[in-house]
Amino acid sequence: MILASSLRKFFILLRLCYEFLVSDFATNYERDDALESLQEWAIKIDPVTEDALIWEHALDIDLNPWVAM
Repeated sequence: MILASSLRKFFILLRLCYEFLVSDFATNYERDDALESLQEWAIKIDPVTEDALIWEHALDIDLNPWVAM
């Protein structure tokens, strides 16, 4: 299983995920919009993430309803 094409890109993706998780969103719409952007950025940063199951789960909208609004 490949998580990223380089260690640098892996840490960039982890940081983006962290920033999403600690962000304070005013509405569910803002949270969902930010998650969609995060999903798009992940693919632009490292196209390997598009087919990686672990990133699919980590960036799945249905798995993140507990993220603070």
